[in-house]
Amino acid sequence: MNSIFSLIKMELRKLFSLRNSLIFIALLLLKVVIWNMTPYTEYDFSKEVYGKYIDEISGEMTADTDTFIEKEERRFDELFSKQEEIERKYNNDEITLDEYSDFNFELVKAQNELPAFNEIMLKYEYFKAISSDSKSPIFFYDLDISEYLSSLKIDYLFVVFLVFVIMFLLAQDKDSNMHEMITPTIKGRGYLINVRLISSLIFTLIFGVMSACGEFLLFLNENGTSYLNMKLYSIEKFGSCDYNLTVFQYIIAVYGIRIFWSLVLVAIIFLTYKFVKNNISSIFIVFTITFIPLLFDSMIKGVCRNALMGIQLSGVSVLENSVHMSLLAGIVTFLIALALMNYAPSKRIRNR
Repeated sequence: MNSIFSLIKMELRKLFSLRNSLIFIALLLLKVVIWNMTPYTEYDFSKEVYGKYIDEISGEMTADTDTFIEKEERRFDELFSKQEEIERKYNNDEITLDEYSDFNFELVKAQNELPAFNEIMLKYEYFKAISSDSKSPIFFYDLDISEYLSSLKIDYLFVVFLVFVIMFLLAQDKDSNMHEMITPTIKGRGYLINVRLISSLIFTLIFGVMSACGEFLLFLNENGTSYLNMKLYSIEKFGSCDYNLTVFQYIIAVYGIRIFWSLVLVAIIFLTYKFVKNNISSIFIVFTITFIPLLFDSMIKGVCRNALMGIQLSGVSVLENSVHMSLLAGIVTFLIALALMNYAPSKRIRNR
């Protein structure tokens, strides 16, 4: 038992080498740069006006919310319906220039506010629809948090980092001719593979959590924590999620699924290298398995999505209400890979 722990510690020292640590820090810094360079989403309405409306009706829907919406609808209707009448009265000298100017000021203001109000109306109608399902949605400024939640996709930088680090770890013995000393027997091969697998899983878990925390802290630094306790269904774009989650719980769930499938990816990397035993070919195969399904994401439907590595690495199963299927598919994939690593015959490396 002590020898196993000693080997794991030795493999972890390789994985957490200064080189790998510096590369990971550079990766986090690159995320900061990408985050700051990412352009803000353009809306067809004013975010400032949208925010003012939200300030007026923030909180749960009440009778006051209904009254405010109805009042604004009447205001818009009256202004737009009076436009021709005011023009006629001004041309006939029935109103003064000041009255005409005041009306035009209100009209231009309404034209600027209308797109944002229409967005509020869509949210209002959505809230009325889900309130009938015993839900209690809350009006809050959701534009920034919605953008962030939508950006929670596959962590390409971390996946590429993980593949290269583990693949080069596996290649070390071959490059230094240590295979001939360590893997002449099935027991020796299995022992080394399992020790390295455990070490790589620990490495992936720690760096996966650190990478996720880095992303999350970037968001908190820019947007604060006021949104985190809001119910996810209060954001219409995420209303299809049937899990009764807060925004914070959704973020944790997505990151959790991403890290879980990163662990499955480690097993796939080990299995691929066992049979291919070539860095470039193994990396190409792993990247193909991972990224090709993403090209057909919108076309792939149903249960098969839950077993496709690239799609599940994005944590999309939380929004698609299939977390249980995703976890089951990941566990089965991991166990199959583990069994093949330990029991399937592979090409033996001959002595030179």
